[in-house]
Amino acid sequence: TINAIAEDKNSKIVDPYHGQQDIKDKTLRHVSGAFIEDPVRLLRLARFAARFADFSIHKDTQKLIIKMVQSGESDNLVAERVWSEMVKALQSDAPWVFFDVIKSCGANKILWPDFFAENYTAILARLVKVSSCPHTRFAAIVAGHAKSEILNFANKYRIPKDALSLAL
Repeated sequence: TINAIAEDKNSKIVDPYHGQQDIKDKTLRHVSGAFIEDPVRLLRLARFAARFADFSIHKDTQKLIIKMVQSGESDNLVAERVWSEMVKALQSDAPWVFFDVIKSCGANKILWPDFFAENYTAILARLVKVSSCPHTRFAAIVAGHAKSEILNFANKYRIPKDALSLAL
């Protein structure tokens, strides 16, 4: 709803889905059932949740992302887009929220089963105080994995060499 707010040529706010109220209520909410047709929306929702950590995901939107995973729609995510959204989320002040949202709907079991450290929240919460580099944050939450596991993840999501090097 928030992304649907616009301004017309006369500087009048156009808010067809009551996004301004959702901003006041600190709620992230989808605008229609078509949300489920594009699995990237799941990633973007998770990223926005990390960016606006004091917002909550509306219960109907949460139900939709669970349905998206259960229907297999999230199986069609493009590798580069997963990495791109993850990097953007890792740059936020609450990057662990991205992973929490992914986990809350079960998409983590498809995207990266048991890959990230169990204590990713604590790791990232400490790390945001000392580094804003998404590659450093990524490396911290994959530390402890075997080199082969990190390489497999990097190949699957086409992670840039500099991020991979740091993770290794």
